[in-house]
Amino acid sequence: MRQAQTQLYTAQQELLQAMLDVINSKAALETVLNTPINN
Repeated sequence: MRQAQTQLYTAQQELLQAMLDVINSKAALETVLNTPINN
């Protein structure tokens, strides 16, 4: 059970990091293009 909890925590951390990567990439792209991107 402990191992499953650790795996879940790790997966959640990786998901959050992936979301942040997407947001940061979108922001960087908008900066380069100098235009907002919807959604």
